[in-house]
Amino acid sequence: MKNKKRHSLGNPATIIATGELLRNNPQLVQQASNGVSKFFKGVLLLGGCVVGGLVIRKQYKLWKSRQDAKNEAGSIKNATLSDSEAKILAEKLYSAMKGLGTNLTKIKEVWQQCMNEDDVNLIILKFSSRDGMTLSQWINDDISSASDREKYINSILRAKGISKQF
Repeated sequence: MKNKKRHSLGNPATIIATGELLRNNPQLVQQASNGVSKFFKGVLLLGGCVVGGLVIRKQYKLWKSRQDAKNEAGSIKNATLSDSEAKILAEKLYSAMKGLGTNLTKIKEVWQQCMNEDDVNLIILKFSSRDGMTLSQWINDDISSASDREKYINSILRAKGISKQF
């Protein structure tokens, strides 16, 4: 007959002796709890540093993408569009390009509403950066055909005397 290992809490005499040792030596219990406490403080500190680093990284990326959009845009002093109108048009561009397929008709409608270069710049600013790309990057990535960019964007802008091209 094979000896089977029994899974138990241990020898009752050992458990009693350990209990007695801890009861008679409160400083031992204090040292053990201090060690555990220091461990958890270290874990919390490390976790806080990681979370803080991730938050800082995300904020930096947002700031950087806004800077990229500002660098892409120019003056907006003579824009005929209001901020809210430009924001709506930027959202319309985003919805026309995100996901599968591109709604070229919606894109054309947006550029037809621009009266001058400052309107285009304002839309670029309001689009800012989406998914890490500026409006120009979105357009060039989503509308890979130069003839489609010409037909649905650039010819419309040029006809209005707008020099900005995508």
